[in-house]
Amino acid sequence: MKRLNQTFHHSQSYWILLLIGILATTSLLVAQDPKTELFLEADKAMKLAKDAQAELYSPTFFETAQKSYAEGQSGFQKGKNLEDIEKKIKMAAVYFMKSIESTKLAHTELKNCIRSRNDALKVDGPKFMEKEWKKGESAFEKAMKKLEETDLSGAKNRANDAERTYRQVELEAIKANYLKETWILLNEGKKSDVKKKAPLTLARSEELANKAEQLLIENRYDTD
Repeated sequence: MKRLNQTFHHSQSYWILLLIGILATTSLLVAQDPKTELFLEADKAMKLAKDAQAELYSPTFFETAQKSYAEGQSGFQKGKNLEDIEKKIKMAAVYFMKSIESTKLAHTELKNCIRSRNDALKVDGPKFMEKEWKKGESAFEKAMKKLEETDLSGAKNRANDAERTYRQVELEAIKANYLKETWILLNEGKKSDVKKKAPLTLARSEELANKAEQLLIENRYDTD
């Protein structure tokens, strides 16, 4: 039994040492990988920027960072001057971080606009109001770019334009979700013999549909 325990402990020690050796070798290989080391900070900054959706809230800074990163990658693959590559990668990291800071500022200064955009998305606004949605997106992007330029007044003006458009998109989408089928049926009824056979019922239906639409306009979130 004693010999069995000794054998077990020897075996356990062997596997522990082997595992430590593998981990140490892996760490050494990672440390010796010049690309991993060179791109480490930029990769971290890129992940943080993507997690923050900086490409949406800070489009110019994020695009500049991505372009610089791509140029650094291309230069490394082609074996170009290491100093030039380092400059590109450092610039990428700087602009990824700038995009994160600009994103934070957007959530503070333009939060109502961002909230209205999210509300429109929740009710499939782009699906029902594609043209108006694109108009809102254009104003939204301009607002974010103005914020990157430290033009807070200009950013807020464009954000207000975007917010009004998003709220209209949201309302029309809600109306479409709740009343579209009703209006289709009413129009079909007007074109068929329902208008002759049940005029009072058809008129009452139209009256109720109009009331429902007015209620949605007055309080779009009270969908009951």
